[in-house]
Amino acid sequence: MPVLRLLAVAVAAAVFYMLLAGQVSATEIGTAVVLGVLAAAWHHAASGVSRRTFAAGAGQAARWTSAFLRMPGGVRRSLWPLARAAIMGGGAGKSLRVRFARRAADDPAEAARRATAVLAASLAPDSFVVRVRTSRDEVLMHSLAPGQSPPDPRWLS
Repeated sequence: MPVLRLLAVAVAAAVFYMLLAGQVSATEIGTAVVLGVLAAAWHHAASGVSRRTFAAGAGQAARWTSAFLRMPGGVRRSLWPLARAAIMGGGAGKSLRVRFARRAADDPAEAARRATAVLAASLAPDSFVVRVRTSRDEVLMHSLAPGQSPPDPRWLS
């Protein structure tokens, strides 16, 4: 396993922890370093025994960037339905069936694309993935914002 990959995992985990810590102190920096080393060790151990591999590329980076840029709008759209459900009771949102193209299952780039799409959809503030139905090439999602559908009907494709 390349040392640079392990270093990148360690640095990314440490930086992510520092972003969530809310303050910079010797204790927080020490904790971030320990977390980074543990994350790199876990990555190394998991990569060594995994039968499936992922090959993430520029396409996945573009999807993650797009997902992060859509977050403020998703939070804004979900505030009213959640507030209404909290005050008046009942449930908010609706279920959606979204097309999810499935390609070669043994292709690492395809596995990375599917994992990235499902994870990005699950982390959206106004919707989440309930189930991936590979037999039907669709994803069952729950959307908090009424009338909300993906901007591109083939966005998981």
